[in-house]
Amino acid sequence: MNRWILAALVAIVGGGAVLGLRTWLAPNELCQAANAAAADINNRAPFLVDEITSVIGADVDCDSEVFQYRRQLGVDPDALAPGWVERKGAEHRTLHCNAQGLASVSGWTVRDVVAGPDGVVFQTFETTPADCA
Repeated sequence: MNRWILAALVAIVGGGAVLGLRTWLAPNELCQAANAAAADINNRAPFLVDEITSVIGADVDCDSEVFQYRRQLGVDPDALAPGWVERKGAEHRTLHCNAQGLASVSGWTVRDVVAGPDGVVFQTFETTPADCA
């Protein structure tokens, strides 16, 4: 698959979402595109996605159809504003269930594993295709 087609099919957008276009790709091509996107993220990491959150890596499990982001907070989780987890969870579903979302269009699960500054996992957000129904 040439590079410009791959870039058109799998793109990194604000917040680190992979755009899903299953209708254009066979399962093995979607896996290849997801792996290419994860490799791009890993090559660029770490990078900020908002004022306090960095993407530190990405992983792909093609057999389970899971795309996972590894994120790290720059502040202690106890310092987060009330409702942060609920707001970010809703944003996660909205992002991955939109008209170009990986969960809604490609049928993949998207997981964000968020660690505190100490590297200890604080929260995991997951959006499945069923969440988009």
